[in-house]
Amino acid sequence: GATVSLWAAPAPLEGVKSLSKSIFSVAKTQSSRGLSLSLQSRVLALGDAGDAVAALLLRAPEDSLRHESLVVTRLGPHLAGPRASVAEHRTALMEAFKARPQVVLLEEGLAQGGSGWAEMFRELVRSEGAQSFRGALVVLAHEETRVLHKLCHERWTGSAAELHREEITGHGLHIIEDAVALQRSMEDVCGPRKRGGNDRRRGRNGNGGGAEDDAVILQEAADLSEFCFEEDLFQKAHMKGWSVSLLVEANLDCSQSLAGFICYKLRTSPRAELHIERLAVCPRQRGRGHARVLIHWILQEASHLPLSSCASVSCSAFCSVVQFYERFGFTATNAPESLQKEKDEEDGDLQTWMELPNPSLVQEL
Repeated sequence: GATVSLWAAPAPLEGVKSLSKSIFSVAKTQSSRGLSLSLQSRVLALGDAGDAVAALLLRAPEDSLRHESLVVTRLGPHLAGPRASVAEHRTALMEAFKARPQVVLLEEGLAQGGSGWAEMFRELVRSEGAQSFRGALVVLAHEETRVLHKLCHERWTGSAAELHREEITGHGLHIIEDAVALQRSMEDVCGPRKRGGNDRRRGRNGNGGGAEDDAVILQEAADLSEFCFEEDLFQKAHMKGWSVSLLVEANLDCSQSLAGFICYKLRTSPRAELHIERLAVCPRQRGRGHARVLIHWILQEASHLPLSSCASVSCSAFCSVVQFYERFGFTATNAPESLQKEKDEEDGDLQTWMELPNPSLVQEL
């Protein structure tokens, strides 16, 4: 895709034959354990640590060791300006990559970059290019989202006075963001899905994985939807224009299994909001906090959207789970009049309309 092509191959560094060889380091001090980068580094620098790391890499203090030909490039909204469109940011990034940097500083910049950069950053951290880039990537962000947790291997925290490094662990749970697209791609390869037709044992012996695991997970999601809502998940999502995201757990045998799913839709009328359509956790997985993980994830996703696209997050909650949503700050209110008829048609059991203002991190300019 267009985003993958942005990540130009780094220029070679003389004497660096291994991706694991250090190309930049800061010696250990009384207040810091020491920091080091190689061509395979994937670092998440949080908060003030981001500014401190950027200063170290761009200014090269005397106590640092760096390859003499090292090129460090900072990518952020400053390249095209805070009011730039996604296309203008992409053009600026292509120009920046002409330097063929071995170290890329990728700035989240939601408070400074406007909605164009917010969308560009979202594309970049999800792109295949970010994962396959044969240079060091340092992401400067204010919080650790699931996407950044999955992308990066190290977490740097602290400030210029005291930086700390730690490994990022706990990759057992991850999100498949677009299950509808995955299901369509599986149908292109394997033909239309038959309800209840997949063999659950495939991919469960550690020798499957890949497409086999995907097929099993998609079937598990379809079965869970039938069990909880008595509806065909992907047919309903296609008909209603829902996005479907799956929470998946890695098993000890290297296979994967479904933990739960969330369906949602970004509405523009009668107002800009993200509406949670469905939330379900597999019966065998309940009691482990997976519903909280899914809600926390969708709220993080919403916070990375401008208020013009998502002013609030809403749901129509069964009475038994009203308190669950209240823990996240949702409050009970009346459904918008234009949606009341749709709500009445959809809801069989008594439900409560709940809303939460979107604490957007995107500064619209």
